[in-house]
Amino acid sequence: MNPGEFRHKIDIGIITEGQGSDYGNVGITNTTTLSRFAKVKWLSSSEVIQAETLTMRRNIEVTFRYDGLMDFIDRMTTITYDNGIYKIDRMRITGLGNNQYIVMQASTFLN
Repeated sequence: MNPGEFRHKIDIGIITEGQGSDYGNVGITNTTTLSRFAKVKWLSSSEVIQAETLTMRRNIEVTFRYDGLMDFIDRMTTITYDNGIYKIDRMRITGLGNNQYIVMQASTFLN
């Protein structure tokens, strides 16, 4: 993959869990964002009926280099790009050795 393709800046939201009360309840204490340069590909949109209203759902695919971010892969929840917040639907790792990439597909939140 050509390094020039990674020209879009995205922010990846990572949930941090901690003790929520003195009784041991575990809760979300904070959300951290990590910035990465990625290749962004717009996928076809889909229509969803919600609250008796037809709504468009935007879908994107982002690809970025594999790095130490993989320690947090089980806590990644959102991608922020171009003033939109996208929920991560699925992800996969492609390539071998120094040419490994993370590919995530995400879609807009439905309110």
